Amino acid sequence: MKLAPKFTITLSIFFVLAIIFPVHSQTISADLIKKNIQKRLNERNELIKDYQCDLITHTVSSTPRGDMERESKYQIYFKSPDKHKAEFIEGKRGGRKYTADDMKRRNGDRRGRRGGDRRGMGAYSGLGSPFDIGKYLDEISVGGTENIDGNATYKLKIKVTDKDDQFKSIVVWVDQKTFDVVKYKATLRPNERLDSGSVEITFAPISPEGVWLPQKGTSERYMIFNTPMGEMEIEAATTITFENYKFNIGIKDEIFESEKK
Repeated sequence: MKLAPKFTITLSIFFVLAIIFPVHSQTISADLIKKNIQKRLNERNELIKDYQCDLITHTVSSTPRGDMERESKYQIYFKSPDKHKAEFIEGKRGGRKYTADDMKRRNGDRRGRRGGDRRGMGAYSGLGSPFDIGKYLDEISVGGTENIDGNATYKLKIKVTDKDDQFKSIVVWVDQKTFDVVKYKATLRPNERLDSGSVEITFAPISPEGVWLPQKGTSERYMIFNTPMGEMEIEAATTITFENYKFNIGIKDEIFESEKK
């Protein structure tokens, strides 16, 4: 079949342009991504010396006794480069409010009876702080590119090797231009009370300097408790909201010190 002259000319021009201007590839090496992430983390620490925000959680738990709802409010404190604290403020369960003092007494009693594990708190805010991707840089592999809410991102996979880390594996999406974390989804590591679970947090350019920080998320957990009547299974679904950010307010180091009993 003989090609039309105009089509032949157009095809020739296309091949010439393809040679002169090759199609840009989205591929990038893991080492370069790690380097840019670390650079952005250093910039963030210079821009944001500290901040605090409210963390609001709403949990619906399915139990053998029926569904239960619980709301909790925490204060998150962060000071560059790596100091962080999550402090319980108040909550409501079954329509009944309780305070931080009530929570301390309750946790103290639980620790005395069965060891009280509070590792779940860290899952809401990313190990109790803004997700610290810096600690996982050596475990990152590139999983391609993806568009997240209109943002072009690199999809990174992290297989956590630290057996004491509450996360077993993590998928992180970082912005292709700024290398800020846009979103992460983590699989929780099982422990004596947690059989399985996951947490997903999305970020937004919240600070005045445009640094991406946690905005909202969800968590799902399947737990097994030993009771005098046998094992009790609980499925919990939590919505998570970060709000009322305050930046560079001069948070003192003393706030991160453990309370003396």
